[in-house]
Amino acid sequence: MPGMIPPPPNYPPIVPRPAPYARKTGTPTVQKPKPHRPGITQHIDQHPRLRAVAYNATAAGAGWWCGLGPWMFDGITHYGLVHNVERGVWVGIGLTTVTLLVEARTHAWRRPDRPALVRIAGWAGRIPLATALTALALYGPDATL
Repeated sequence: MPGMIPPPPNYPPIVPRPAPYARKTGTPTVQKPKPHRPGITQHIDQHPRLRAVAYNATAAGAGWWCGLGPWMFDGITHYGLVHNVERGVWVGIGLTTVTLLVEARTHAWRRPDRPALVRIAGWAGRIPLATALTALALYGPDATL
């Protein structure tokens, strides 16, 4: 329509919301902005070493809880005590090598762009390796821990 005047720049007018009330019959209060504190997951995502430690510790704990750790512990100590220390170390290295093959197969499943269930399956692939390394470090023949 020719000759029509455009509306003003603040149309419709922007009206601020009223502040929430402390009590139903009281005076309005202004809420203070909360300081930004990142959550634990954001903190872990920003620190790769912390993420790796948490990731491997939970995998080793899950392997120990499932009974995989005591089984590896028994194998390492049996061959280390009955035969000789060298054979116990070789059993530990063999367990670590076999579990490293599982880890290598499932490593790419943990990428951030994967669905959650695939990432959990990738984490489950890390369980045998983390458990084997923990068992070898803690209970290997002549371990000082």
